[in-house]
Amino acid sequence: MMSDDRYICAVRDVIPAYRRGLMDALKIAGYEVAEPEDVLNWLAQFRAALGVSDCHFAILHSIREEDDFVTLGRIQKFDPKVRTIALLLENTGDRYARALNAGASGAVGYGASPTEIIKTLTATFEGAVRLPHCIVDEFLSRFTDKSPVVLDNQSLRALNKLAAGHSIAEISREEHASERTMHRRMKALYRRLGAENRYEAIIAAVKHGFIKQL
Repeated sequence: MMSDDRYICAVRDVIPAYRRGLMDALKIAGYEVAEPEDVLNWLAQFRAALGVSDCHFAILHSIREEDDFVTLGRIQKFDPKVRTIALLLENTGDRYARALNAGASGAVGYGASPTEIIKTLTATFEGAVRLPHCIVDEFLSRFTDKSPVVLDNQSLRALNKLAAGHSIAEISREEHASERTMHRRMKALYRRLGAENRYEAIIAAVKHGFIKQL
């Protein structure tokens, strides 16, 4: 990390040894770390005490049960700027897609090395989604539509902005449209690509040649 800004990571998992091992690796990589019981209260108190001008927050949260997906959504709703990494016990494409669709900024297997987890975290801070090759291959295998997909320039711009990490709110402002209108356009675009969410749409767009680099 080249910036003087503070990068603060909270680690959430039920196994103390796993938390501490990952926290030690994060410290070595230059991150500040914490292990709060209530991440939303932790974020609220931290921001109230220190402000937000030079602080960047991330939460690495293991996904073990249904409530964990709900928590991802709550974090994203509480503060969309917070990066959330889902640590997935079930390392499948469906779980990756579900975590990302629930609000995670990135996802990685629970059993991945600390180095791989930190690479995924770094990518999210840079506005990118980093997925293992096996997961990308699994996603790509789903898009087997024989007929070519043709998109207009507006749709191409939106896809490339999504791939660059722009939010729907940012895209709507840049396209001079309301967020409601942009959400409707994006849902229609996802359907044309055979995708259920923005992340699957990006991967489908790469396959079709609409985005040159993921």
